[in-house]
Amino acid sequence: MQTRLDLEAALDDDFSHQNLAIYADLLQTEGDPRGELIAIDLRIAGLGPSDALRARRRELLAELLGVAAEQFLRDDQNAFQFGFGDVRIDAVSGIRLTAERDLMESPLGPYLRHVKIRGGEKHLTTGIATLLKRSHPRLRSLHIHYDTSASRRSDPIVSSAQTWRLIEATPVLERVRVTRSTTTAEAARRPVFPSFDHPNVRDLELS
Repeated sequence: MQTRLDLEAALDDDFSHQNLAIYADLLQTEGDPRGELIAIDLRIAGLGPSDALRARRRELLAELLGVAAEQFLRDDQNAFQFGFGDVRIDAVSGIRLTAERDLMESPLGPYLRHVKIRGGEKHLTTGIATLLKRSHPRLRSLHIHYDTSASRRSDPIVSSAQTWRLIEATPVLERVRVTRSTTTAEAARRPVFPSFDHPNVRDLELS
């Protein structure tokens, strides 16, 4: 009999509706509300939405996200589909960061597949620290957008210790992208990471 870990590994290789249906069935037998959430999303994908499905879906997300629900369900840049998350960490806002810390501690925290972190130098280190509040065994892509400003520093924004912790916390990470809002000579000198030698990453863009 396949275990939860077996099925999550299968989804890493093939994120198909068939594998999701098998995974949802297992989660529901274990009493995990993500199972019903995935089943609802599969039903919506196959037959279209209804008011009843939308309402139940929102109830389940509120249950899973807990105190982070209000913030994350209000922002259409965040998506929770088939029991996994595609979220943005806006490190500039203290209110947002509180919700994002709550997200990391929620039952959906380990099931983020795509994360974008945006902010300036100080905000990026805070955003990475928020992400590192837990491991992310299903995270596939990480996009960091650096709102650059003139800086005389040339050391990396994210320390070597934090970088290695991030690598260890994301075993199936495949894509890392760093973009910048400006390309001034001074700002461009300061890298976000010292390097990013992740054994699984196949698409690396460190601007």
